[in-house]
Amino acid sequence: MFLVRKDGMVFDLPGGSYFISKDKRYLFSRYESDSPGLVVFDLRRSRAVFSSDNRLEDEYQWYVLKDSYFFTVSEISEWPDTSRIPQEKEGVAFFYDFKSHKIVEKSITSQEMAASQPVAYDFDPRRCEDCVVTPETEDRKQ
Repeated sequence: MFLVRKDGMVFDLPGGSYFISKDKRYLFSRYESDSPGLVVFDLRRSRAVFSSDNRLEDEYQWYVLKDSYFFTVSEISEWPDTSRIPQEKEGVAFFYDFKSHKIVEKSITSQEMAASQPVAYDFDPRRCEDCVVTPETEDRKQ
């Protein structure tokens, strides 16, 4: 992902899907690869303040609760054997700590989950026709 500041300075970040915090200060950029990860970029200070060095837990969904951002996880061992559809693991969430710039695992209650809103991505390639393979595009390749 390339970010271009008003003065022309360019930042090259790992990227793919991204969303911007409500206060317009932080950009959260998820990237998919053999080792997917996350970069959090401070738009005011023009620098990355977090980059996952190791693979994060399997992200299921990002949420916002007041001014806190967190994601839930899904683990293959918790998928129902018949459907193979991921299920959100209950009671645990991974919060982004804006002070320490780390991901922190915390317990989360069902009431807190109910009060949380799923994050709306500003860009998600999984929702763009030109970025995904469909049966029609597979047929055209053959």
